[in-house]
Amino acid sequence: MCIRGGAGTPPAGERNVYGLGRQWLVRDGAVVPEAVLLAHHDELARLGRECPEALHVAQVVGDPCYDRIAASLPSRALYRQALGAGPGQKVVLACSTWGPQSLLGREWPLLERLVTELPPGEYRTAALLHPNVWNAHGEWQIGSWLAGLGRRGLSVVSQHSDWCGALAAADVVVGDHGSLSLYGTMTGAPVLLTDVPDTGLDPASPLAELSSFAPRLRADKPLCRQLARAMATYRKAGYERVAQRISSEPGRFAVKMRSLLYRKLRLRATAARLAPRPARLPVTLRFDEPGQVTP
Repeated sequence: MCIRGGAGTPPAGERNVYGLGRQWLVRDGAVVPEAVLLAHHDELARLGRECPEALHVAQVVGDPCYDRIAASLPSRALYRQALGAGPGQKVVLACSTWGPQSLLGREWPLLERLVTELPPGEYRTAALLHPNVWNAHGEWQIGSWLAGLGRRGLSVVSQHSDWCGALAAADVVVGDHGSLSLYGTMTGAPVLLTDVPDTGLDPASPLAELSSFAPRLRADKPLCRQLARAMATYRKAGYERVAQRISSEPGRFAVKMRSLLYRKLRLRATAARLAPRPARLPVTLRFDEPGQVTP
């Protein structure tokens, strides 16, 4: 294990990026991974500061989720129907990362308010949870927690579902400091943030830039008014600027990743035309009977 200190300590205001520091990439003085895959050229520059000895194995290949969401946006109406949204209803997607600082960990009353305050004829509320939430608590436990809200109209996207389609369906994204809020900048929907913790968020990250201008949900204000204002004052330029920081190879992940794998395997790549595929339709949990949860 390599311990950083002295001249290697990051300057004030700059935090190590998970996965790009020496503690993850170097062991006994040697770079361990055969390849370090990056989504954006900005990350390549960051790797050069964090662990320059790993630059020779770094490859900028883009982001598969970025490509999949972009390919799904033209089919937005199909994903809305899969979430149970009717004609004229707006889909409000509540997105939670994992841990005690997440929306689910800190803002549980917000889910209840979204279901109870928003007129059901105008809004359809859905919840999208990070895989670590499901892994930590299990589907039965999460289903039990959310069953009451589910029977009152909350659509809970299954852990076995393709989450990219749910994000493509959103008219409004309500999120925390997780990556789903960042991907929400691609959808053309306003992103409203809950209280984002000051600690642990890289100030140079795209998420920090989003946090600098995205509206914050207020617990003391009616939700309808806040959502309506966010949609009315939406300005796409800021969101597009953040979305462009997710991938510097839009639409090219499959091509670049395939080329890299064949090169590493020392095989000749077969002729193929690869294009990002739209996400499968989202699947939601069913809360048919008290105590019964089915995907």
